[in-house]
Amino acid sequence: MAERRDSLKTLFLAVPFAISVRDNLRTDVLTTLKESGHRIVILSPTWQDPEFREEFSGPNVFIEPLWQLQPTCRERFFNLVRFLAIAPSSNTQKIKLKKRSRESAAARLLDLAVRVAESLPLTRRRKMVKWADRLEALLAKRHEYDALFARYNPDLVVLTRVFDWSADTVLLKAAHLWKIPTVLCVASWDNLTGKSLIPFRPGGLIVWNEVSKDEAVSLHGYPPERIFVSGIAHFDLYGNGTQFISRQEFLEKLGMNPRKKLLTYTTGSRPAIPHENEIVEMLIDLVNEEAFSRPCQLLVRLHPQAVWEDYAHLQNRGNTVFEVPGKARGFRDRDFSHADLKHLIETMKHSDVVINATSTITLDAFTCDTPVVLVVFDGPRPREFYSSVRRFAHYDHLRKVISRGGVRLAGSVPELIAGVNAYLEDPAREREQRLATVRDFCHRLDGQSGRRIGNRLLDHLNHPPEWHNSETSSPS
Repeated sequence: MAERRDSLKTLFLAVPFAISVRDNLRTDVLTTLKESGHRIVILSPTWQDPEFREEFSGPNVFIEPLWQLQPTCRERFFNLVRFLAIAPSSNTQKIKLKKRSRESAAARLLDLAVRVAESLPLTRRRKMVKWADRLEALLAKRHEYDALFARYNPDLVVLTRVFDWSADTVLLKAAHLWKIPTVLCVASWDNLTGKSLIPFRPGGLIVWNEVSKDEAVSLHGYPPERIFVSGIAHFDLYGNGTQFISRQEFLEKLGMNPRKKLLTYTTGSRPAIPHENEIVEMLIDLVNEEAFSRPCQLLVRLHPQAVWEDYAHLQNRGNTVFEVPGKARGFRDRDFSHADLKHLIETMKHSDVVINATSTITLDAFTCDTPVVLVVFDGPRPREFYSSVRRFAHYDHLRKVISRGGVRLAGSVPELIAGVNAYLEDPAREREQRLATVRDFCHRLDGQSGRRIGNRLLDHLNHPPEWHNSETSSPS
């Protein structure tokens, strides 16, 4: 149990997305914070949801609003500076921008600005962001959270996204103006290479793994001593002794055949792959045509931001089950319960091969030593590169996984069939590479990542480092 302090302190914890709830409230992060006896204020867009309040409020735990605010013109300009600072050093951002530049004149101008920014060294571009933060603090002040800060007088503000003008960006800005120490729990393995430079430079960072720590140092200019490597809190179920149902029980629960091999396809979001239903339809046809070396069935698991209507016409095609996990609850993404998280692990454990185009599910599968095939073609209708799923294999975070050799790439139907068949015949293929990827990207699977994050936040709360307020200004 975390050490109780005589002096009550207050921690703000922002959860702008359902995955923020998954990672921080339904793990031992919140449990550890509550055990400290300090006051926890959870800020969420779903603050008025009765089920949310019932699940998470309690003694010394309060629920307050996290406002979904639109950026002003000035704020958009400063966000643009942060984007220009990182884009020349991020292959992910360059690809995203090239895609947008084919759709709008504004994006084409931005692409030109990125080429100009490439002539500047990264250290100078980071200085541009420092000046942007200072100017924004002076010229684009926000006061939406003044009453909340005055009421609770927080000692630490914890953010869980802040990139791309998420709902907690204005809260970070308010903490900066009020000189409140801040910590950012980086939400995923792709955030540091696929977003802008971090605004208003939170005093501390908590990241999943050493790979992300290196990115925070090399790209974002963070001193290593301000970065804590925790592991992945929502992966704690993999290592804490949770009991899972058998393969037969799992498949029978889904109405599937325990005698057939299980292929699981996990989708992306509609904005990322608007034509992904064509890839799914191709897989359904391959399964029903018995194109693979063993009798197979297909489970299609939709992304938390995918839209069921894109796939509804494909149901009842035989040997295929669709899942829409989670619950719509006032977030942009669907909210996963504890039961949903347990079911995801059972899905990974009992799948024979997992197939996707771009997904963190690759790490979930590897954690269960389940082989993965990455689809790098567009099904029956090829697209040009910047609209194709081929582009994802060139994203910085996926390139680092692919380079470790634990995943097979399928650039055509024959390659997809060959890759799946290779794993159906020998599931141990590339096992060492998968395990090495898990070590590099998951840090530890000891069931204690949530505890590590919670205790690190309590360290910041009880003993704030001297550097916490080195770059803040005062409210006015």
